[in-house]
Amino acid sequence: MPSVPKRKPENDAGKLHRLFRLLVLLSTKQGFTLEELGEKLEVTPRTVRRDLEIISSAGFSVGQRKSGRRFLVEPADVPSRVTFDPNEATLLREALLVYPDRPVINALLKKLSTLTRTDEDRVGLIISNRIPEHVHRLEESIVQKKQVILNDYRSASSATIRNRRVEPYGFLDGGRMLVAVEVASRTSKQWKVARIGSVTLTDTPASLEVYYEDIAEDPFGTHVKNPDRMSLKMQLSLRAAELLKEEYPRTIPFIKAEKSGNTFLFEADIFSFEPAGRFVLGLMNDIEVLGSSDFLAHLRGRIKSTSLFDQASGGGPELDLR
Repeated sequence: MPSVPKRKPENDAGKLHRLFRLLVLLSTKQGFTLEELGEKLEVTPRTVRRDLEIISSAGFSVGQRKSGRRFLVEPADVPSRVTFDPNEATLLREALLVYPDRPVINALLKKLSTLTRTDEDRVGLIISNRIPEHVHRLEESIVQKKQVILNDYRSASSATIRNRRVEPYGFLDGGRMLVAVEVASRTSKQWKVARIGSVTLTDTPASLEVYYEDIAEDPFGTHVKNPDRMSLKMQLSLRAAELLKEEYPRTIPFIKAEKSGNTFLFEADIFSFEPAGRFVLGLMNDIEVLGSSDFLAHLRGRIKSTSLFDQASGGGPELDLR
């Protein structure tokens, strides 16, 4: 097994994200050994063993085959012994918001709902019991590196409903968009999961990696092929930080509280200035852009092209470069 690089200390959300990834891997039929899980999660087998203890104590049943492969038993079960206090439930909610909808995540939400039923409005958990089975199958196909058939796929562009054989290799837009190579055309495309009738997992192994494209998604939901990454750093007020989390949940892991406790730092790579620019212009008194001259130029251009220009030039909120 290759050596695992040293990782920076994780915050609570980072640990939760790793636990969710572990749950998804364990929910596949074949399961994984401790070493395989460590490689996929980029941690040591010892850390994987501790994580397995955590999810077991949370009420999930983890089985082990003779081969040493671990797997999840009855992931939708909701035992009564699971307990979370309101702060833990709120933290889980924030972490779940940045993770695609999947059956295992739905199972965890059910556990939280069972325990916070009387406080559901405050915690803000919304439980959906209609997550289609084909989403889980797509996840399985990616882990197992198998081709699938998208049955009765409804294409808006061609106005057709027909079966498509594809080779999935990723998700975008919070799991609502599948990225896969269409076998017939040898072309990488994005498929709306909501338009899939059902999914048939085939025995055909993945073989079209040469057609995979680097389609990445930034914290503001912009997804592009082979992106040009631009660094964005901002200091946020408490109000701005909370609104940013609500409007763009994927930014949550990149928002860190500063020592004062009253301000927050957002720092991440983005692929487009447009979504972040719209957000900043709506909260100019609550956000200070730090060190991004290109982003500041974008904001000034937006201001000049709107009625905000006269206000800004007459002493309105300034966009300072620290």
